[in-house]
Amino acid sequence: DIGVAGPLGGLIVAVPLLVLGLSLSRVGPPPPGIDTAYQEGNSLLYIALKYLVFGRFLPSGGEDVWLHSVAWAAWAGLLVTMINLVPVGQLDGGHVSYALLGRRAWTLGYIVIAAMIAWGGWLSLSGNGAGGFWVMWGLFNLMLNRQHPPPLDDATGLDPLRVAGGLLMLLIFVALFMPAPLQVISLR
Repeated sequence: DIGVAGPLGGLIVAVPLLVLGLSLSRVGPPPPGIDTAYQEGNSLLYIALKYLVFGRFLPSGGEDVWLHSVAWAAWAGLLVTMINLVPVGQLDGGHVSYALLGRRAWTLGYIVIAAMIAWGGWLSLSGNGAGGFWVMWGLFNLMLNRQHPPPLDDATGLDPLRVAGGLLMLLIFVALFMPAPLQVISLR
């Protein structure tokens, strides 16, 4: 229940603020004199919200959204929620995966950690600055957060409503997943 409640609470705040922040943002080419910028990562949810607000997929045609500070803060809320939903150890995603899978979640956690490190390494080798994020996050979880500790009652199964809540968290994680969360890009 806790693993589901935290991310839902964050989304209830972040999504309306992101819509508000996007409506305060401008769309256009890079401003003159700007050589580098932070490029926020896209998730399926973020792409859909940008389409909802601006009526087109962005970035495209040399234009992108230049985020208002409210939109940046709400986007960061989506990023933190995505990180929290990674199915590893004591993260909310780890709580949910352990509730659904039991001790098999430990194997899933190791696979996810290896995938984070491999994905980050591949991004880094291909010149994408967001690779360091995944390598760092994977190594951090490898050192400190590998396995979810078993609860006091490891035998009682979940009722259908809680299973549905866990599956909803999986769908939310997919909707929030950002392959390249944040990187510095050269505009010239």
